[in-house]
Amino acid sequence: MPAQVVALMNELLETANDQQIAARLNELGHRNWRGEPFTLKKVMLVRRTYGLKSRYERLRESGMLTGEEVAQQLGVCASTVHQLGRKGILKRHRYATNHRHLYEPPATSDSKKAPAVDMVVVRPD
Repeated sequence: MPAQVVALMNELLETANDQQIAARLNELGHRNWRGEPFTLKKVMLVRRTYGLKSRYERLRESGMLTGEEVAQQLGVCASTVHQLGRKGILKRHRYATNHRHLYEPPATSDSKKAPAVDMVVVRPD
């Protein structure tokens, strides 16, 4: 694997997941050692072979939290956190292809719950 492709992958991992990286490498005309286009699995293999940290690992190291961790901090259930993330109330970062996200730590306030959570309207079923 050319060192420039590995370096580009390392750079792209700061903002993209493996599937997005495969698409970007293919757009730029890069191919693997067999001359084949990159796929999700091929990017994963190169990342592991060259010891590149995954998008998930990079986000965790930067302080991003799981939905369950945010839920604990806010005193709500994880499904509420995911709903708030989908609505844009909580900032989230996608790390995988199957809609998996990590969340920025919620804003702290004097109350137990962050202000954004207080704004949520709960509708009965």
